[in-house]
Amino acid sequence: MADTIQDIRKEIDSVDRQIHDLLMKRADLVIRAGEEKKNLGIQMIQPDREAMVIRSLMERHNGPLQKSAVVRIWREMVSAAAILQMPGMKVVVCAPDQETQVYNDMARGYFGGVMTLQYVSNPLMAISMLRDGEASFAVLPWPEDEAENPWWAYLSGDDPEKDLRIMVRLPYGNRSVSKALPEYRSLVVGKLKFSESGDDHSFLLLDVDQEVSRARIVDKIKALGMTAISIYSRRVHSGHNRNLHLVEVNSFIGDGDPRLHQLVERLENAEGGKCLAMGGFPLIPSLLDEAANKKRKSA
Repeated sequence: MADTIQDIRKEIDSVDRQIHDLLMKRADLVIRAGEEKKNLGIQMIQPDREAMVIRSLMERHNGPLQKSAVVRIWREMVSAAAILQMPGMKVVVCAPDQETQVYNDMARGYFGGVMTLQYVSNPLMAISMLRDGEASFAVLPWPEDEAENPWWAYLSGDDPEKDLRIMVRLPYGNRSVSKALPEYRSLVVGKLKFSESGDDHSFLLLDVDQEVSRARIVDKIKALGMTAISIYSRRVHSGHNRNLHLVEVNSFIGDGDPRLHQLVERLENAEGGKCLAMGGFPLIPSLLDEAANKKRKSA
């Protein structure tokens, strides 16, 4: 005889209790892990490990539950754990007034629904809050080319202890929020070390002679075994002989990577050039076309 709705509900209730028991157990383990991280001097938030776990989950997942739902549930769980390990964690979101909801959704997708978010309209204000310890992380708009005063030009300063790094691309797991709004992307910045996850993009900050063309930068990056995904340049005013570029490459590059110096050597005929690793983000399996892929397979 087939199970009745009451039988099915009883089984669901049993599963719910098991899930809750595991959540409580996980919370205890998270607190213990946070104490150990503190003792070992390990940073609490580790986007590289988060990405590796997500990839592993996506590889083993099967059944009718959408992968995007699994990622969202998992992000909520991890975000709640981060608050346990960093009780004073604060997140500032920089968004134009008319686009606050879009940026709110991107931030919630990574930091979770229980995180308190503060909103500002000026990215340099968010950068200042990070440097002064008023915020732990900032969600900043994706770079624009030829910006007058780009926020990414202020990630590195005179005090290495206050240097900031890009750490995550949002939306998490998607290239864009939706097919209808492909232009909406953002980056999470904080005082974190950028660590390798096994599949990463990095950002390089290049300070080079104004005569160095972007085409030449692309060629020299290619000669070092990488691909320049995008280049964003600060608007140059007349009389300046230096130019600043933010370059996204399809490789992990951390502080001290020999390719940083090699790139400057290949671009500059004289001393004075500079190339810094500005962090980056781990690539997360795209979930945007999941429904379309399922439809094609069933056709």
